Amino acid sequence: MKIQQRLAEVADLGVADRQNYLEATSLLEGLPVPLAAAVKEYVRCRELLGGSPLLSAIEEHVRRTNGLRMGASVADVVKELMVPKQQYGVSKRYLAQFRSHLKRFAELFR
Repeated sequence: MKIQQRLAEVADLGVADRQNYLEATSLLEGLPVPLAAAVKEYVRCRELLGGSPLLSAIEEHVRRTNGLRMGASVADVVKELMVPKQQYGVSKRYLAQFRSHLKRFAELFR
């Protein structure tokens, strides 16, 4: 009886609530995320952010990780770090020391 009563309440949405539901489900169209899961995730994110806007936090994350590749080996990253140093024309001594330190660092992660 209580289940039927609760379902009846949900089915009896007002105009504004029905419009919000339709818009929310439309926004999620094409994503494999149910509405309840999306709302739950959003609420948890807002809790973790302490009231800060979620979009601002995501934009900052994207800005900071722009160009970050997942799965790159340390040795590959070391090689990438050497290129700008060589292009900037740093001294040969500095470059040799930088290469030596990074090479040892990369060997620790093999």
